[in-house]
Amino acid sequence: MTELSDIALMERITLRHTDALRGLYDRYGRIAFALAYRVVGEASAAEEVVQDAFETVWNKGHSFDASKGGNVRGWLLT
Repeated sequence: MTELSDIALMERITLRHTDALRGLYDRYGRIAFALAYRVVGEASAAEEVVQDAFETVWNKGHSFDASKGGNVRGWLLT
């Protein structure tokens, strides 16, 4: 099976496909945690930050616009 691109995952997330959110988490969850941990300095707080970020992706994924030159990884980690 071919791995979906970040853009394809975002398109599927806007259509409420939970497997797409899971795929995005599998791809970027660790790096998101590492970044959050560097910022907040505590594992449990970093986990909450990551959870909030992916909840935002789920609820506001439609606001990502690839035509503006951004990428999903940068948008997510911001």
